[in-house]
Amino acid sequence: MAAKLDHAVLVSTAATADQVILSVTFAATVTYKIVTLGAAFTTYSATEANVGLARIQGDLTGGGWVQAFEQRFQNTDLDNNCGMSILPLGSGIAFASGQDLRAICTPAGTTSTRWAASFWGESA
Repeated sequence: MAAKLDHAVLVSTAATADQVILSVTFAATVTYKIVTLGAAFTTYSATEANVGLARIQGDLTGGGWVQAFEQRFQNTDLDNNCGMSILPLGSGIAFASGQDLRAICTPAGTTSTRWAASFWGESA
């Protein structure tokens, strides 16, 4: 099996719902073992504030997106303490050809925010 990493960054400046950070449609079997989500303002702010929500969703049957995980992110007054979630998936979750997985965000405001998502695992 070969190592597999899908990663993307989105910079948002609008409070539009469900902005896509990362979207993957599988062409072959992939097993993800770790998922990460992160959010931080693009410039330092000493003001504590709600950054917004990030979600992991899957469409495994073609019937529409199903939410698997949701995280609310908070800006702190520490510029080296950006919000990040690391989700270990144990021995992994296998996805088959034709299935979809994505990370989306809904920013709480219009402050320029960097959203990052990564899916780590291995491909067959």
